[in-house]
Amino acid sequence: MTNDEVRPIRQRVEQAIEQAAAEGVFDNLAGTGRPLKSDAGLVPNELRVPFKVLENAGMAPAWVELAAEIERRIDEFRAARRDHERRMRRAREHALAGTAGDFAARFRAAGNAHAELREILAKDARGIVRLIDRFNTMAPASAPRFGFLARAELEAVDAIWPWPAPGSDPT
Repeated sequence: MTNDEVRPIRQRVEQAIEQAAAEGVFDNLAGTGRPLKSDAGLVPNELRVPFKVLENAGMAPAWVELAAEIERRIDEFRAARRDHERRMRRAREHALAGTAGDFAARFRAAGNAHAELREILAKDARGIVRLIDRFNTMAPASAPRFGFLARAELEAVDAIWPWPAPGSDPT
């Protein structure tokens, strides 16, 4: 079928769905408001039944638990970066609002705070990369891999306060 042939069918389907939604057909369905459960792609077909048995017993393979830990750590890393960005924006505004003498001291303090947190985030990023490496050695080949690029993540941190830390070599 061509797109011209499919378009009227698609429009009729969309209209039927909209009408059903307006009539409340989809209200109070089981699972409403909860995310869909899907392990498609995570578990190879030949392992789905054994993994389901483990899941029902309240157990999960180590790589599944590690995947959850990695996701949690990445979320925490990015939340810390967003919080830091907000703090540094306020610090910059605070420095600019003061007198010239205040500016230098406030700017230096903000730079030091950024350098300290950048060091912590770099350590966290290295830890996440180690976990991902471990995950990749444990998980089946069909398991999705994590898209965490530590260098890019830390470049985003560096962009928050682009001025070199006091006493550091700017080159």
